[in-house]
Amino acid sequence: MSRNQYAFFLLCILIGSCARTNLSTDLSVIPVESMVGKYEILNISDYASSVSYIPLETNDNVLIRNISEIIFEQEQIIVNDPIQSCMVFDKYGSYLHNLGNKGLGPEEYLSIRYLSSWNDSIFLHTGSPVKIMIYHSDGRLIDILRADNIPETYRLNAIWFLKPQIYLSDVVAMAENNSTSSYPRAILLQEDNKRLTISREYPYVSLEKEFGGFSSSFEVATMYRFSNKIYTYKAINDTIFTIGPDLEMDKAFVFNLGKYRASTKWMFEMNPKKNPDYIWPLNIMESTDYLFVEFFFGNHAPERFEYLSRPGTGDERVYTDYRVFGIFNKRTGQLKLMNQPVKKKLGFKNDIDNGPVIWPHYISSNNELVTYISPEDFMEYYEKTENHSPRMTEIAKNLKIDDNPIVIIAKFKK
Repeated sequence: MSRNQYAFFLLCILIGSCARTNLSTDLSVIPVESMVGKYEILNISDYASSVSYIPLETNDNVLIRNISEIIFEQEQIIVNDPIQSCMVFDKYGSYLHNLGNKGLGPEEYLSIRYLSSWNDSIFLHTGSPVKIMIYHSDGRLIDILRADNIPETYRLNAIWFLKPQIYLSDVVAMAENNSTSSYPRAILLQEDNKRLTISREYPYVSLEKEFGGFSSSFEVATMYRFSNKIYTYKAINDTIFTIGPDLEMDKAFVFNLGKYRASTKWMFEMNPKKNPDYIWPLNIMESTDYLFVEFFFGNHAPERFEYLSRPGTGDERVYTDYRVFGIFNKRTGQLKLMNQPVKKKLGFKNDIDNGPVIWPHYISSNNELVTYISPEDFMEYYEKTENHSPRMTEIAKNLKIDDNPIVIIAKFKK
């Protein structure tokens, strides 16, 4: 073989190798199956540059009993307390105002089902009746959009602002006999004279063709915003879809669950009393570089534990936590599954200031991880650990057990 022939041969091998690498690497595929059994404790310092603590102001008129949602945008912390109201605090934790009031009046609401924001607008999706109340970040009520033109058989879940006069919602359509119809889907809602009307529907296409090609279940979709797009996911599909300003539904990510994927039939017939051998994502959040995924791992959860809880009946019951958290790197296609850094606490080990375990409840448009901790849990952690930061010590000295929660913000690395 001549020198030129040998060089050409090596070049072909190199090109072939690169081609195979490109073909086998799909950064939209989340490799769950291959990672089951591989768990590690992850440090927040590998992902965030700083951690800060913001105790929310407490007084007789500002008492938070429970947080169902939290937002940190426009240097404001917005907390939805389903028992009390929707409260707004500044970036230092000082109380600013409520968003609206509970009541039966035309500009009041009985409950807030979902909370979202875009730029300087805050959207309250209310129940009984279903409507969208739009507030400016300064607390002014800007508009109220009603949903009384939507068919009664359509159960609207979270309603998200997509672009001016256009909203996106997940819906489960009910047949007249209250059984599930054949098309749970995402729908576009068009604002028309202060009313929301359906302008387009997107059936969730199932990966299996067991039921005519479309999934059909009571499952409420997980929906979230990243940048100017809304992402929507149902476990029965294994696919995260996205809809942007062009109003087209596209595939964003696919969970490769392999042998751990539940069949569509099993998902329909799921028996909660039977411990499953299947895995699926429960909740998803996204930052510039990562997906943060809360998985149900069933019998494969390596650190499952029991806990006490009081459901709506008020009776104390014992439940088992089968969750495993994972972080997916969108740039490399790598998934890491996480061990608990502290027993019964899921999330990142806070090695920046030896603080509490961290996991996002919200990710801001400024690429910040936002979460919170109760005074009771904060003090319990503080008393069991050493080498606290000056800020943690300052908070502990002034904290009362019945104070409002402490917001924790971690700034992601660029």
